[in-house]
Amino acid sequence: MPNLNQKRQLRNKRNLLMGQLVYKYRNWGNDRHKEELKSCHFTMVSPKKLNDPYDCAVPIAYDTLITDPEERERFIYLQIKRSNPFLTSREAYEISKKEKDNPVYLNKEYIDDWNKKDVEKLRNMIVLFCGSLNSKDIKMWSHYANEHKGYCIGYSYGLLGDYIGTVGKKVRYEEYPKISPNDYWTDQFEKRLLSKGKQWEHEEEVRWYQRYTEDIYKIPFKYNTEIIQEVILGCQTSEEHKKEIIETVKSHYPHLKTISQAKLKSNEFGLDFETITI
Repeated sequence: MPNLNQKRQLRNKRNLLMGQLVYKYRNWGNDRHKEELKSCHFTMVSPKKLNDPYDCAVPIAYDTLITDPEERERFIYLQIKRSNPFLTSREAYEISKKEKDNPVYLNKEYIDDWNKKDVEKLRNMIVLFCGSLNSKDIKMWSHYANEHKGYCIGYSYGLLGDYIGTVGKKVRYEEYPKISPNDYWTDQFEKRLLSKGKQWEHEEEVRWYQRYTEDIYKIPFKYNTEIIQEVILGCQTSEEHKKEIIETVKSHYPHLKTISQAKLKSNEFGLDFETITI
């Protein structure tokens, strides 16, 4: 049997993101963002605080229970089996046949209310840490880093997972997903957690989740400084803020001997980056 280190090595080989950096765009003028770098911590966020109103809010297609008798009967069968594991498949099937015309499964108002409560429950039960695989996107520097006046932190993907306790996964940019009520719960959860519209694909997002508790939501994750592998200054970061960020990096992250400085390209739209020894 493989030992713990062998299991970890196997997990790392299978995870193509291991060894990459995950970037968080920050605003040095925001006290909370500033304190994260100075106090060596990060926090999780509720999906309700994110800027995409569809985030973790795609409902399961319970309305198909109204229009599709086979889907409805399958759904009832699975609910009966999960609630009564000692029933035989035949017994559960017979009950589902009798229940398939139950008016509750044909009531659109009831189904819509069920869906609304289900989405709210999901958004209340988890918190997220979101980052990007792309440190060079001019739109993200504008939206998330105070119009290029902020900075960007490059975290170790592997160490983030060790601190949070779950595996970070790439967001899927796709058409609006249809999530069957008869899919496995884990498949439903991943689709709702990771599905975003193609309008957001430039963000190349990776996200971790944890079950919501008061402690996880309000108490920061303190980390070993080696989790931060890169710090990048925006192309419009003020000299005052540059000096403060560099001093913070020098005093709190002695393993970082350089930082990067974003600059506008001279012959095309985009960003270049130069290395500054500190």
